Amino acid sequence: MLETLYSNLTGMPLTTAFAACAQAVIIYCIWRIIYQIYFHPLSKFPGPWLAAVTYLYKFRLVVSGNHHKIIDELHKKYGETIRIGPNELSCIHPTALKDVYGHHPTAQTFTKDPRLYSSPLGQTESIVTITDINRHAGVRRLLSHAFSDRALSEQEDIIQMYVDKLMVKLRDQAKQGPFNIIHWFNFFTFDIIGELSFGESFNCLSQGQMDDWITVILGRVKALAIAWGIRSFPLLNKTYHYFLPASLRQQGAKHMAYSRGKVSKRLQSTAERKDFISCLDREGIISSFTVEEISAHTASLVLAGSDTTATSLSGICYYLSKNPEAYKILANEIRNTFQEEKEITHLSCQRLSYLQAVIEEGLRLYPPLPIGAPRLAPKGGAMMGDIYVPDKTYVSVPSWTLTHLEANFPDAWSFKPERWLSRSSPDLRDQSQPFLLGPRGCIGRNLAMLEMRLVLSKLFWNFDFEIINRDLIWERDQTAYIAWQKPQLIFQLTPRRL
Repeated sequence: MLETLYSNLTGMPLTTAFAACAQAVIIYCIWRIIYQIYFHPLSKFPGPWLAAVTYLYKFRLVVSGNHHKIIDELHKKYGETIRIGPNELSCIHPTALKDVYGHHPTAQTFTKDPRLYSSPLGQTESIVTITDINRHAGVRRLLSHAFSDRALSEQEDIIQMYVDKLMVKLRDQAKQGPFNIIHWFNFFTFDIIGELSFGESFNCLSQGQMDDWITVILGRVKALAIAWGIRSFPLLNKTYHYFLPASLRQQGAKHMAYSRGKVSKRLQSTAERKDFISCLDREGIISSFTVEEISAHTASLVLAGSDTTATSLSGICYYLSKNPEAYKILANEIRNTFQEEKEITHLSCQRLSYLQAVIEEGLRLYPPLPIGAPRLAPKGGAMMGDIYVPDKTYVSVPSWTLTHLEANFPDAWSFKPERWLSRSSPDLRDQSQPFLLGPRGCIGRNLAMLEMRLVLSKLFWNFDFEIINRDLIWERDQTAYIAWQKPQLIFQLTPRRL
């Protein structure tokens, strides 16, 4: 009946109309594929043909857990600048880091990729999710007071307290035999970020287990990767939230609810604290933020500033356990410099040149975020190395590939802290930027470095350690969904006789 009615109205059989529509769709798809491969502004850049014609390739990259490895192989196959999406490039040109992430006072700047960073519709933006350059600069300028040298000096006694608590817990664990040290690094960093963000820790070290919120946070990292993959499709960018599994949407809501509750409790407290909120209050700028904004900023800081430091400590300890010579040199430097454990401070640790080299080398081999932080080319386009990048093009500079490139670091897969000590080193050390650089670089860099220096110094002061699961190959045996999904790192700690 429907077919008869349609035929009477149009003079064309319904089946013929369907066939014509199908033919039109096929012709459009063929035309689109030809355009993307041969005539698109990015058509001159090499890469997999599938990446040029569909966002499915990018989606697979992001959700595979092997984004960093696949991009590395693509650069080996196709060269310095490659196409990894219909309108996306990956570049390892020597100046790409500065061009994409650095300060550009006289030129337009690459902005954060809204597909990864922007908050869901209706959710308050934070220091991490703000994509507007000028607004981000204003917020960062205000929040920087909480991460200043003055603030860190005032907070050192808090950090020292948690480092000492970590050493006590490690000593207790050592009595029971080998254990997974990664858990304890996570407990430590989450307790500190809780204390500094909200004036109270999560009590992970005391309880020897994760707080419920921490479990949500660690699960949320993978959710962000899935959301990024979905948002790579232009038609889904604004509606991606509805395509996420309900459990992942609930994690996001819980994350903000936890932060909101902690912030409200902290703002009502009259107790003297040395945390981020007290720093903002002392500077007279806390009134510049609403409760929702403070909650959003602290939620982002907890997410970005805890697991990354624990990850770095885990990687550094792994490489030291696999490199006896470096282990011995660092142990001697720490044990010969200090006569008593109480001499290990923020200032005294900065004089330990080999310790600093060990940290730099660990961060090079195992960057906390192995993917390239994606950016969006400004209106009118911009230069990346000697290449013009059209506007509305997404670009990234993959940290994993840069730091494992033989042209940048000879013998790149070997752990060699000495490469950071010699002034005549052939290594291109500026190609390792684990905290990024420029106006969007990690605001918590100094805090992370302080934590790592103190933990490693006191770890070597108090213990000798060895890896038990020696068949573990750190780089091979883990995936990364934006951040690393770490395997177990089983250590045996032996307390030193002091």
